[in-house]
Amino acid sequence: MKQPWVLLLVLVLLVPVKLPAQRGGGRGGGTGRTPGTGSGGGNSNDNELAREVQQVEAAQANDDQAAEFRQLVKSTAVTQQQVQELEKIAKPGDPAIPAQAAALQTALDARRSSQEHFVQGLSKAQKTELKEPLKNLSSASARVGSDWAALRRELDRARIDSEHVSKAEEKLNDAFARLQAGQKELGAEMGIQP
Repeated sequence: MKQPWVLLLVLVLLVPVKLPAQRGGGRGGGTGRTPGTGSGGGNSNDNELAREVQQVEAAQANDDQAAEFRQLVKSTAVTQQQVQELEKIAKPGDPAIPAQAAALQTALDARRSSQEHFVQGLSKAQKTELKEPLKNLSSASARVGSDWAALRRELDRARIDSEHVSKAEEKLNDAFARLQAGQKELGAEMGIQP
């Protein structure tokens, strides 16, 4: 063997070397465990991780909740589409406005009722863990209701002011965008795929 150093070099490169900086800076004894894990009481990081896992699990939707939520999201999209259809016909003196507005009011009421039913069906743990997304959803839903009421007042006037109607429609569309963002946030927190 003329070049034993080559064999030695290959062995050194192929065999992993455990350095003190690996696996916890030498505090874990080179065992591959993170310090404080395994037997020996654990630490606050382990407890925090366990709590986070429990929180995520508590917020997860069951199959019935996921189906109901998907239906609520679909209902919101259909209602927003009805708003856009109303926007197309919202011209002074159009006889279709009252019927279209009444149909939209019915759709909005049904959507709000579906949302309330969904929220009531959540467990106490889910309501606790999803407090912020539920608050955002409720706020966005209330805004849709108030912006719809403003648009409805404009449409009910004897003389429809196109500029006022346009501004009210814009606010309502923004409210729907916030509502859909709130639904998306809640769905993600609950592990519901669209």
